[in-house]
Amino acid sequence: MKDEGAFLAKQASDAQAAIKQTLGEMGSALSEVVDVRTWTKQYPWISVGTAAVVGLTAALALTPKRRAKVDAATMEEAKEKWQEVWEKIASKIGEPVDVSVVDEPVAKEKKAGGGLMGMIMGPLLSIAKTAIASGIASMTAPKPTNGEQPAETYS
Repeated sequence: MKDEGAFLAKQASDAQAAIKQTLGEMGSALSEVVDVRTWTKQYPWISVGTAAVVGLTAALALTPKRRAKVDAATMEEAKEKWQEVWEKIASKIGEPVDVSVVDEPVAKEKKAGGGLMGMIMGPLLSIAKTAIASGIASMTAPKPTNGEQPAETYS
């Protein structure tokens, strides 16, 4: 019995030691996987793109919406006041005026590149377009052969 109890106690302590060692190895492996500096050194362009996407997402999530929603009671009150104003104008002019009110507000066209993000992203997109175009042009340009100088081209 003593041998069996000692055996089970040793097995339990060995299992605990193995679990501690496995958890320690998992922790160190996880810290290596999550290390941003290592990823940035190995994959710089993917890191830049990821940072841009994360930054844009955070900015969109944290920026408050521009328009507040109007409840139905406030909208109905505004319609009534609008009709009163038009009826007064019509009575002074002496001509019938259409006092109907549009139920849904007309959506204004959104300005392209409005706001802080537009001010930042506009020039960045322009730079990115230029960089991509020049990269494509350099890849498709004919390569000089036999020590010839490349021809200068102007577009």
